[in-house]
Amino acid sequence: IRNLKFISSGAFQQCGQLETIEFSTNSTVQEIQANAFDGCHDLTYIEGPMTSVRTIGYRAFSGTGITSINLSGVTTLGIEAFSGCAQLTSIGTLSSQLLEIPQKTFYNCPSLTVPTSFPGVHDIGEYAFFGDKLPSTMTISSWVESIGDSAFRNCTGLCDLLFSTRGSNNDLSLGERVFSQSDFRTVMMNGVVINNTTRGASLPGSIKVSLPAYSFEGCHELVSISLPSVNMICYAAFRDCRKLEALDLPSIVGFVSYQIVTGCTSLQSFRIRNSTDLVYTRSDG
Repeated sequence: IRNLKFISSGAFQQCGQLETIEFSTNSTVQEIQANAFDGCHDLTYIEGPMTSVRTIGYRAFSGTGITSINLSGVTTLGIEAFSGCAQLTSIGTLSSQLLEIPQKTFYNCPSLTVPTSFPGVHDIGEYAFFGDKLPSTMTISSWVESIGDSAFRNCTGLCDLLFSTRGSNNDLSLGERVFSQSDFRTVMMNGVVINNTTRGASLPGSIKVSLPAYSFEGCHELVSISLPSVNMICYAAFRDCRKLEALDLPSIVGFVSYQIVTGCTSLQSFRIRNSTDLVYTRSDG
């Protein structure tokens, strides 16, 4: 592709026999518009550098057979840009100028290994990485302000999750089912590591977080969780976490909904730290 500024909307949509796109070393393409290659099921290879591309639009590569793409120069992604790309395994290092990963950008890409970090991202949309394969270590940077509903739901291989330290006014908004049915091994937040033996999750005390409904539901590998900054826990937040052994809530919790630990068959201790330091243990009946 030479001497082009953009590939227009729907330019190659549903071109069933298209197999390869080649970018020349001096390519001038800056934008791949909506549906440009949508439904090109046989499109497998993107050859040559894509360093000039800054924008990839709505469903631009949705349903294609591409196996890898380098998004290091891309600063704007459209909704569902790569949804349903079953063969996609790698997207490279994300640009620090990419501020948003919109909803369903990489929805149901089961072979995709998600980047280990999101250097400039402020918002991760709902279902952004639903059903994908996560790396052994992933960092949620301190400038991430929101993670939408089911953004990392149903993900496999989520072993070590790091939340960078945040300032007192840098709160984090989480959507419903945001981490549900994913495999946690360890989570490190605010410099505190929960080791492989206890396999737990922790949120830094310097921020305020409301855990929405079903947020950790079905995280079967989660054994313990410490939440020093949580002020609200909504319906079924930890339901069916079958290996969860202890839940220790801070004094700032102002609301705890019902069925938050239903199905947690290994739960031995539930504590809310307040003026009376209420403690429940299984032995108490």
